[in-house]
Amino acid sequence: MRILVSMDLEGMPGISSVAQLAPKRALYEDARRIMTKIASFVGNVLKDLGVDEVVIADAHGYMVNVIYDELPPGITLVSGFPRPLSMVAPIDKYRFDGAIFLGYHNAVGTPYAIFDHTYSGRVFRSVKINGYEVAEYEVNTYILGEFDVPVILVSGDSTLRDRVGRLTPWAVFISFKESLSRYSAVSKPLNKILDELKRGIEESINRLRNGDVKVVKIKKPIELELTFSESSFADLASLVPGAKRISGVTVKYRLSKAIDIWKVLDLTLFASLGLDYINQALR
Repeated sequence: MRILVSMDLEGMPGISSVAQLAPKRALYEDARRIMTKIASFVGNVLKDLGVDEVVIADAHGYMVNVIYDELPPGITLVSGFPRPLSMVAPIDKYRFDGAIFLGYHNAVGTPYAIFDHTYSGRVFRSVKINGYEVAEYEVNTYILGEFDVPVILVSGDSTLRDRVGRLTPWAVFISFKESLSRYSAVSKPLNKILDELKRGIEESINRLRNGDVKVVKIKKPIELELTFSESSFADLASLVPGAKRISGVTVKYRLSKAIDIWKVLDLTLFASLGLDYINQALR
């Protein structure tokens, strides 16, 4: 059995300040230690349950947050950015039996949700798929479905619980913290979180082995609607073949595969950030 573990940072326990989210920021090393400790713990639990291969996909920011030489023996690490399929790489290279999401957060615009954003708060004001506002959780679940991989456990911000219950009700949900605002949350004691996580992983693996989980297949054709924070970003996004400009800041795409969602998101994200960098340099 091979399990993919996709790890984001904003939904991790103890993370509530932008000072923790990126290299060179004052509290970033503290965040790395928390993320690595949880990665190591989950890897050990999965190994103890008889999982043959555990693949950790570092999926936050530059995707080089997990401290490689502190992982337990036998744990594979995927790091670096950009990369194909982003947060769920290398789902296209190997056959996985299930996926676990750790440290996930809610969608852009969600009230009282810690660090609410979808892919980039700087670039995207809204991301909708087939008319429904989505978080990174849904995007990655749809991509995994393209490769017949079920999501078996999701953990992170408590506000994600309802989303998980709607799309993947068979998946175990573990709350790492309760959001008070965009920049504040109540984190449970780490020892309690690890105990809950261990029990949750045991239950999710049992459900997987018993055939009590499902693969999510997105309805096609897929309508992806992106609303940008600036009209200049939409100018660039409308250059993608097949794009339809809806308003000054909104562009729609009609897609045939779930992996095309990632392609459009990454392409428009990088183009927008590149333009933003140029504009900043000229000021």
